[in-house]
Amino acid sequence: DVPYSNQQAKFRGGWLILPHGRGDGRLRVKIPHGVALPGRVMAVTLSLGTVSIVCATGVAESVPTTAPVVGVDLGVNTIACASDGHTAVVISGRGMKAIQQYRNKMLGQIKSRISKTKSGSRLNKKLQRRKRKHLAKSSRKQRDFCHKTTSAIAASFPGVSVVVGRAFHESASKMSRRNAQQVSQACT
Repeated sequence: DVPYSNQQAKFRGGWLILPHGRGDGRLRVKIPHGVALPGRVMAVTLSLGTVSIVCATGVAESVPTTAPVVGVDLGVNTIACASDGHTAVVISGRGMKAIQQYRNKMLGQIKSRISKTKSGSRLNKKLQRRKRKHLAKSSRKQRDFCHKTTSAIAASFPGVSVVVGRAFHESASKMSRRNAQQVSQACT
């Protein structure tokens, strides 16, 4: 997955233009005729064969006031804080950060070895398989961590409506590169 911020993604004449590589390298994706975005673009993610566009509509969903409500705030070091006004649940995100740090470390090592091999060779193919296997394993670990987080919140507050705070905020664009990477890789 390749994430793009709202400053990087441009819409011009029915085309989504994404910066790619150095210099004038750009990806152009045709937006189908008649498709209108529901609000302001917050992020664009480019995956294999798909483009995901996250929009902020500015319209808050109404929550029924008869049922108890739990507010959840997402973060990086503390992956989720949930509270109903009386009790609070705080779930540490250090395990998720460790998974991501190990994934990035191993990818760096594998990519370094791949760059020293001849394309199409037996060792190159073996390293590519190892890279895909490692990415799949870390993806499963992250999904499991997110599932355990949501299950812990659901078990702590049974039968309530949940309101989740915004994962994006304006100060994210003013962060340093390292912090911005942590925020973009956070489990949200």
